[in-house]
Amino acid sequence: MMAGLSKGVLSMHKKHYTVEFKREIIRQALETKPSSVARKHQLNSFIIYRWVKEYKEGKFSSYN
Repeated sequence: MMAGLSKGVLSMHKKHYTVEFKREIIRQALETKPSSVARKHQLNSFIIYRWVKEYKEGKFSSYN
């Protein structure tokens, strides 16, 4: 995991990721294959595809 990026697990049942972490994962996924980013960060590739889709739909533009 990159320095300064925290997954921010808030619950025992569901992981919650910070907006900063999601943005960094999205940036990496747009530069390379989302599946390789998923392996690198031990994430399910489906979640990365979903975050990229939401990013393209403008979801992350409301967060500063």
